[in-house]
Amino acid sequence: MNAVLGMTQIAKKYKSDPDKLDHALEHIASEGNYLLTMINSILDINQLEYGHMELINKPFDLEECMYDSIQMLRPLAKKKEQTLRISSDVHEHIVVGDSGHFSQIMVNIVSNAIKYTDIGGEINVLLEALPENRYRFTCTDNGIGMDQEFIQHICEDYSRAEDSRTSSSEGTGLGMSVVKGFTELMHGTLEIKSEPGKGSTFIIETPFAEPTQKEREIALKSASDSQMNIDFKGKKVLLAEDNTLNAEIATELLENIGLVADWAENGELAVQKFEQSENHTYLAIFMDMQMPVMDGIDATKKIRALDRPDKDILIFAMTANTLTKDRQRCEEAGMNGYISKPINLKEIEKTLKEHIDI
Repeated sequence: MNAVLGMTQIAKKYKSDPDKLDHALEHIASEGNYLLTMINSILDINQLEYGHMELINKPFDLEECMYDSIQMLRPLAKKKEQTLRISSDVHEHIVVGDSGHFSQIMVNIVSNAIKYTDIGGEINVLLEALPENRYRFTCTDNGIGMDQEFIQHICEDYSRAEDSRTSSSEGTGLGMSVVKGFTELMHGTLEIKSEPGKGSTFIIETPFAEPTQKEREIALKSASDSQMNIDFKGKKVLLAEDNTLNAEIATELLENIGLVADWAENGELAVQKFEQSENHTYLAIFMDMQMPVMDGIDATKKIRALDRPDKDILIFAMTANTLTKDRQRCEEAGMNGYISKPINLKEIEKTLKEHIDI
């Protein structure tokens, strides 16, 4: 938080200096993502402890999941002038599993490697296919390393090596608790090899189910569609969001890909705007889940019950809720998809491309 607020002040100071402004904004983005990871870790630990965490198993491209997860950490490695290498022998391989939790496992491991590896260090990431539908994710660094006693405690809640080797590194130590919890939830194994001053190696082995031929074709088509260029310029979408700042952010992101956002401050107004519009005015509706007057679930049900030809319009939930039951409520209400908060442009564009007939 200190880095985000500090860099925000620097950005304001150098708003007339493009290079320094870009530098500050890059740091704000990378530190903001790290802060989000830390907050999610705290929430995840709580859900794991009380047995509320559930898997959401769907077909996904394993290699693509790894690359997308690690790429977001490159700015952190770049800041420390580290070499971050990614390799894989798993190409266009569709599996069935929880891509979100697998992504969080990889992000937590690699972010820890970046944190505890000195400036100019090296981090190597490898994804391999094993027999019997098992897969191995390995992260090796030449960082500070750990002794055997600390390795025994590394996955305990809030554990962190508070000694002279780590005193200069910031962190909460929550990540490895999440890694261990998610790995066990996915029926996988975690192995840690390390020596003080010689770096560390983290090895995750986890099983993933094989998809049906239809699931594989859908997943590959989704990946192909996400790479296609679609012209959204001038197309209208309805945005239901009660928070003014969130609405401003969403509107800007939607406009970045050419969409025109029509804002409704709650679910009731969203239904009214849709009812009063001509058929097929909107390409899609982005629906916040928790709003006053009428929430996103009820608003979606009312839209689906309307007597008009475009009542099957694409409706995407926008929410920070991550439990399976919340996703099920969205699906039962008739929503087509789910966009996690805080929202980002890449996810919006990818979600639209996956659902629009090309």
